[in-house]
Amino acid sequence: MIILDFHIVTFLVAYLIVMLLTLIVQKRRGNRQGLGYLCVRNLYLLLLFKVTIFPIMLLHHQARAAFAGTKVTYTQLVPFHIFANMEWSKSWLLQTIGNLILLFPLPILLYLKPHKTYRLRFLLVSGILVSLGIEVVQLGINLLTGYPSHVCDVDDLILNSIGVILGTLLCKMLPARSESKMNRENK
Repeated sequence: MIILDFHIVTFLVAYLIVMLLTLIVQKRRGNRQGLGYLCVRNLYLLLLFKVTIFPIMLLHHQARAAFAGTKVTYTQLVPFHIFANMEWSKSWLLQTIGNLILLFPLPILLYLKPHKTYRLRFLLVSGILVSLGIEVVQLGINLLTGYPSHVCDVDDLILNSIGVILGTLLCKMLPARSESKMNRENK
């Protein structure tokens, strides 16, 4: 079995490459987003990518043949299945809390994006679509590799969406950002 994963060194190299590309694009477009915002945003997006997509397991030909006869579950489509089979363990608690906080920062990062204003509805819908996209990509990887590295789980979608809702509600409590205030900050 070959395992594709972001280890600390590859993660740091990927982060530096993404930061460099971001800064080049920012300079060419003439955007003036703060370096701190860009560092935090790119770190969050790479961590999100690492947690939701990796590791990817690739089976050797012989292992794939042996694995082909077993019943494999790529999806879990029963809502609240995680609660129906509730086993109070560290892994269950980590899975539940992890899914709640996974996309919590996304609407906040969009809301705090310098020189851009988004409606709260956009923040909410964007976060839910990202969650759906993650589950679809996980299913696609499983189908392509023939091995369930991650399960496409409706409970993940529900818990991620609750995290997005909480993040959006926090944005609603933050002070309103107006164009005139942002223009004053730019001068």
